[in-house]
Amino acid sequence: MSFYLRGLWRRITQRELAATYKRVFGTDDGSTVLHHLANEFHVISPHDGSPLCEGQRQVVLRIMNFCNYTARDFSLLEESRSERTGEEA
Repeated sequence: MSFYLRGLWRRITQRELAATYKRVFGTDDGSTVLHHLANEFHVISPHDGSPLCEGQRQVVLRIMNFCNYTARDFSLLEESRSERTGEEA
């Protein structure tokens, strides 16, 4: 499967798209942003069941899937940060 992204003069393959997501979210800053999105949009915590919340959650899960991350990865990251700072997760 390939995608045509507006503004690009060529098609981008699923593999190229996944590699792009990994480059963006694989950095320290990108990981911080993705962790924030996972917290904000109910990947780690439960939500109220509304279609909007589930849609937001699915977008973040899709990004995480491209980057080969799981919600458990972010839970472990949160625990690690809490241990370093002495704060509760």
